[in-house]
Amino acid sequence: QGTQGTQGTQGIQGDDGSLTANLQQVTTNGNVTTNTCEFVAANDVSIHLSNGISIGSSNVIIGQNAGFTSSLTNSIQRVAIGTQAGKTNQNSYTVAIGFASGETGQGINAVAIGSQAGRGSQNNYSVAIGSGAGQVSQGRSAVAIGDQAGEDSQADYAIAIGNHAGTNVQATYTVAIGNQAGENYQKTQAVAIGSKAGE
Repeated sequence: QGTQGTQGTQGIQGDDGSLTANLQQVTTNGNVTTNTCEFVAANDVSIHLSNGISIGSSNVIIGQNAGFTSSLTNSIQRVAIGTQAGKTNQNSYTVAIGFASGETGQGINAVAIGSQAGRGSQNNYSVAIGSGAGQVSQGRSAVAIGDQAGEDSQADYAIAIGNHAGTNVQATYTVAIGNQAGENYQKTQAVAIGSKAGE
């Protein structure tokens, strides 16, 4: 008894071959489990939409395995752009732009922009902007802006602004502003402002 199958459809091709759209559905036990749509343009430009079992509405998903799976059945207005961006359990009103940004889990209104920004886990209202910013984990309302800022672990309400600021663990209510400020562990309510301050 056949319970699994694949359907492929091709269309929307310009006279000069400049744009091709391919739609593929994979069914298991009669249910559609995967929808992929690939737009291939001239000059090696392509957009690959991969929907997995994502459920919700008003979502923008662009990139291989972007926004791929979610146990959050009512997640809405999500943006996931880039390979593996927002791949697993992206909550409502979240933004993940860049390779593996917001990959593992994003809380409500979390923002991750940059390669691997907010990759591990982002709590509600957290912000990670920059390559590797907030990469391992971010607590509620944590902010990491800059290359590898707040990379290792940020507790709730921690702020790291600047390249490598607060890189290696920030406790609750800490502030690190400046290149490598508060780089190697900040205790609760510590403030470091200036290049290599509190390093």
